[in-house]
Amino acid sequence: MSTTPIEDSITRDVVIDAPLAVVWQLVSQPGWWINDGTITDNTREEKDGAVQVTNATHGTFPVSVEQSTEPTHIAYRWAPWGERSLEDATLVEFFLSGEADGPVTVRVVESGFSELAMAPEKVAENHRENASGWTDELRALRTHLEGR
Repeated sequence: MSTTPIEDSITRDVVIDAPLAVVWQLVSQPGWWINDGTITDNTREEKDGAVQVTNATHGTFPVSVEQSTEPTHIAYRWAPWGERSLEDATLVEFFLSGEADGPVTVRVVESGFSELAMAPEKVAENHRENASGWTDELRALRTHLEGR
């Protein structure tokens, strides 16, 4: 039995040389981060009060918008495994700050790992994967928006 406490959250930041409105336009799309390190056009379909985000490689994931304050904050609940429900999911928040014409600092905070109803080893594995994943996703966000 593991006695290692489960880390509950991940925080990552990136500075993007783009206007605030442009950054907001992308981060306000549910599930934009579901990809392989390059921003892709995922399909989105509203179903049962959530958005079903489908990525050609990774499958379909339920995502719900929990709170939105344009253009500085948006919070999503998402189930990192498509088979899980939003009742057993993490909260992903994006905080945007900066001048209207940029640069913009984007902070992502994913929390709720300690509340997931799964084996602690699986939670720790997901936390590790997402910790490196958010670094990759924010890099992809910056590359995509600065190269537009």
